[in-house]
Amino acid sequence: MARQAAHRLRNVLEGFAIDTMIMTSGSNGYHLRARIEPAIPAHEAAVIARGTAALGAAAHPDLMTLAFRKNEREGRVFVDWLRNAPYSTSVVPWSLRARVGAPIAVPIDWDELDVTDPNEIHMVDVTSRLDLVPWDGHGSLDLRETAANVGAALDDAGIALEPFDRFRS
Repeated sequence: MARQAAHRLRNVLEGFAIDTMIMTSGSNGYHLRARIEPAIPAHEAAVIARGTAALGAAAHPDLMTLAFRKNEREGRVFVDWLRNAPYSTSVVPWSLRARVGAPIAVPIDWDELDVTDPNEIHMVDVTSRLDLVPWDGHGSLDLRETAANVGAALDDAGIALEPFDRFRS
């Protein structure tokens, strides 16, 4: 399911001309990443991330959800837009995860997604990948126009982004 969700969310982002790269998480899912220019404040970039996540979940409600609590997900993939909020942390490429077998969060090419589990690349495997530059050729994005386009798409879909506090939800 995580693979399907990654493909579908990539399609949503491409609809806004957001070129994404993908990384295994070293855990249960994948991380979609984009290089962005610092042309807008971080909180506006976070709204774009949350808005595109909401659009993806609305387009594929049987597959994806924005429900933060696991007991509300009903087997769907959580699109973790919270990693894009100011002051949030995120797993970075080549991060060793504190899990059995020492899986690593590793950049992969999109054509590897269907054959690479999110926790399958381990510390003993990673040396063969260190010379690869899977994200080479991806330029930085200027998201100034994207914010308005995502806002319009949310309005068209009838989606309102309500205030969210993960500590009180």
